[in-house]
Amino acid sequence: MPTDDLQRLAQPARPDAPQASPLPVVIEQLIGATERLIAARAPQFIAGAAVPWSDPAERRAVQPQSLPVLGHLPQCLVSAPAAICPVVEALLAAAPVLAWRQTYSAAQMSPQFLDQYGWSELVGLAGAVPSRACAVGFLILGPGIEYPPHHHEALELYVPLAGRASWWRARSGWQEVEPGKTVRHEAWQPHAMRTGSEPLLALYLWRSGNLDQHAALMG
Repeated sequence: MPTDDLQRLAQPARPDAPQASPLPVVIEQLIGATERLIAARAPQFIAGAAVPWSDPAERRAVQPQSLPVLGHLPQCLVSAPAAICPVVEALLAAAPVLAWRQTYSAAQMSPQFLDQYGWSELVGLAGAVPSRACAVGFLILGPGIEYPPHHHEALELYVPLAGRASWWRARSGWQEVEPGKTVRHEAWQPHAMRTGSEPLLALYLWRSGNLDQHAALMG
């Protein structure tokens, strides 16, 4: 056997070699863009949650699932402010390989609403980045849709990314919120959203000791 081969065999394996991520590159790029956005817009909301943003060993495979509302994503990129465009561009690239879901069934919501509604979790119990302390993901609502009053135990923060929409909170009434601002909902605080002529794309963040929960419609 040649000397070079003997030397290679004698070298120990490198246990500290970085582990490759099992996720598509576009999802890793979305994870990075989302981490940077949160650091800029809402750094304290998930402080202490120890989200493994940059650790490729802490990843979970994602089974892609699509929804009709994804057809609005290109328009969201057009209406997003320049400072937010990087995360919207990353989401547009990753959308086909993400799992898009809906909380409600046809018995709870009209077909018109369900065709214009969907969300995808990036961090959390089912997201690509595992966490039991917080959930991070994206919500899309098509134009001309009202997401009726609902509530949940989790503390919630939204960062609208594209589309001007109106947000309602108990004791506060309706208020139009432009992209880049934040909307906070306390535990069990009733809230709702209403879109106008543009679709709404928003980043959501949840904090709770029990992430295995869903929003409950009111009334």
